[in-house]
This record gives sequence, structure tokens and C-alpha cells, in this order.
Amino acid sequence: FEGILLHIGKQRLHALKNSRLVKADYGKLLGNADAAGLAVAAKTATGLKALGRVDHIEDDRIVIKKGVFRYANDGSDPVTAAEIAEDCYITDSTTVCKTSATNTKSVAGKVFAVDDAGVWVEF
Repeated sequence: FEGILLHIGKQRLHALKNSRLVKADYGKLLGNADAAGLAVAAKTATGLKALGRVDHIEDDRIVIKKGVFRYANDGSDPVTAAEIAEDCYITDSTTVCKTSATNTKSVAGKVFAVDDAGVWVEF
């Protein structure tokens, strides 16, 4: 677990690949790891591992929370209640979608619920 520095309860501390990749609005971002286990920004790509929601940054490390969190629903490929308990996929650091777009997107997590404000994703 080279990229994981600490795992206590429902939080994980990961080394950042590039500290400039993280926005100041931490509480809304999907936390992801690349193939080396380093924390990276969420984007449309394969090979990312969704870790949870970004809580905060400590120096060159990022604290990720596990749990169920709401993200925006991609209007061009929306998640519906029919997808509850199924995988949803990463569109960007604040948005998830229903499909992998022909295997071009990584799994965000399991759909827990869907409401008018977005998709609740379980990590």
C-alpha cells in the first residue's frame, strides 16, 4: 500500500501526486488514486480507483473520507433510481454518470440513492 500513509476508521491519508490538482472546495471532490496509489484529480479516464470524498489536505497528503456522499448527476448520461446498488462512473471531480462510455471511465462507487440534487455514492 505504497500510496496509503494512514487508514483510521473511515478516513485514509494518501500521498498527493501533484498538490496543484486539488481545488480549495475540498468537501465536494471525489478522491481518486492512480495506478501507483497516489491521489489524483478525478477525470474521465480508465485506471482510476475512487477512494471516497476529499476531506482536507495536510502538507503533501490528502485525507479521504469513506461513506455515502452526494455528487452531481451528469445530464448527458444520468443515473436513475434503477441503478441503485450498481456501479456509477466518474465524469469529473464533482460529477458521476450511469455508464462507462464504452470503457472510457472509471468506477466512482455504488449508487446508494438518487434525488433531484444528485446521486448519493457509497465508497
